[in-house]
Amino acid sequence: MKTFSKDYLVNELGLPYDSDCVIEDTIIDKERWSIVHRLIFKDNDKAYRVYYEEPATEEQEMQPWEDEDEIECEEVIPVEVKETVWVSPDELHCAG
Repeated sequence: MKTFSKDYLVNELGLPYDSDCVIEDTIIDKERWSIVHRLIFKDNDKAYRVYYEEPATEEQEMQPWEDEDEIECEEVIPVEVKETVWVSPDELHCAG
């Protein structure tokens, strides 16, 4: 784990929205009032995973990490994963 200041993530790296450092930003959960994201970003040749929430509607006022001064991020590395998908025989025949 590495702890970053919110100021560094938001103002220096431009996270979570306006940044060339973002590798992946995936919605992982939807709650009543918020949408939860998993964010993978790069900093100094290392990649980190962090989570943030944004409002589910225009009526909520919420900023990512708004109540936090320091954010713990986990260092991550890329790993290739073999995936099995289910297709009809016709789809397989057309692809081959």
